[in-house]
Amino acid sequence: MEIKLAIKEAIKELIIPELDGMKSDIQGLKSGLEVTNKRLDDQNHNLIELSRRIDSSNDKIEKVRDDLIKRIDATNDRIGKVQTDLISRFDASNIRIDQLKDEFIKRTDEIWADVILRIDKLNTDIVGRIDSNNDRINQLYLAIVRREEHEDLKQSLKTMDARIQKLEKAFGKVKPTIMEYESA
Repeated sequence: MEIKLAIKEAIKELIIPELDGMKSDIQGLKSGLEVTNKRLDDQNHNLIELSRRIDSSNDKIEKVRDDLIKRIDATNDRIGKVQTDLISRFDASNIRIDQLKDEFIKRTDEIWADVILRIDKLNTDIVGRIDSNNDRINQLYLAIVRREEHEDLKQSLKTMDARIQKLEKAFGKVKPTIMEYESA
């Protein structure tokens, strides 16, 4: 038994100081664990507060979003009204432009009809004068007997013919223009 006691005493001397060291280490771990738990509780409270703030921010964002959607819808409605108003104004302007165009065409046709009538009268007058001049030239030609006078008369006729041809050319340039307008 003595061996048993000796073994017991040896174990006590070796293990008990180790167990006491372990107990003090466990006690230190417990106090560290308490501090860690306290810090975790504080962090948990901070996270709860942050979550509350995020929820509050989300609510504010939703309110701003809803307000913006309402404003955008109101702006779209105003744009639609302005667009409708502009379209009706454009339509009214187009109708007025068409009326002015028709009135302008009517007035232009009246003016051109008057111009053509006046040109025709002028043409008739010029032709009459040319015929009258031709008759007088023929009478003058018959009345002149002498050869020198005859030569002078020929020269006058040539000059007169040249002038008549110039007038006819000038009138010929005007008449096709008038006829082109009438056909258009």
